[in-house]
Amino acid sequence: MEIEQLDNETEIDRESGSLIVRECYAVQRPGKSRHVVKIEVSESGTPQDETCDCSGFQYRGTCAHIDAVMSECEHEVHWA
Repeated sequence: MEIEQLDNETEIDRESGSLIVRECYAVQRPGKSRHVVKIEVSESGTPQDETCDCSGFQYRGTCAHIDAVMSECEHEVHWA
């Protein structure tokens, strides 16, 4: 799979005042449509929630696109 990091999204949680960062990735299998994976990351850098815009995620709550991003990015410093 081809994985490309997109611009991150940030917002402030209204209840806790914490900064929420969503790391965004474009994921594409050869010959298939491109999908966007968003991973919500805590202030400490720990992944909290993952979403994907593919139909598999809508049905199962997880997908191969998320798995690919998580396995590729798990060794990066900001998730340590």
